[in-house]
Amino acid sequence: MDVLEPKNHPMYGKVSANAFESGALNPMYGKVPANGFQSGHVPANAMTINVYDIDNVLVHSFPSQVAAAEWLDVSRFTVQSYIKSGIPKGMET
Repeated sequence: MDVLEPKNHPMYGKVSANAFESGALNPMYGKVPANGFQSGHVPANAMTINVYDIDNVLVHSFPSQVAAAEWLDVSRFTVQSYIKSGIPKGMET
């Protein structure tokens, strides 16, 4: 029976995954993260969200649904649902 010596080991001579975790060798190096809007980067597909009060006065403007949801303390899905419904909150019949 063959004992796994270093040269017979399946990982012998291979580079560990840790070698690619930082710096320019990382495949995500220099790319903007999904929540990059928090650091000033706005994704190309982001939708500007405006929040108005009952008198139709602009209260706040947000670069994305996620930012609006965080400020309103609701889920992104809730913000998305109101946008898709086309009915402003408080105006339902």
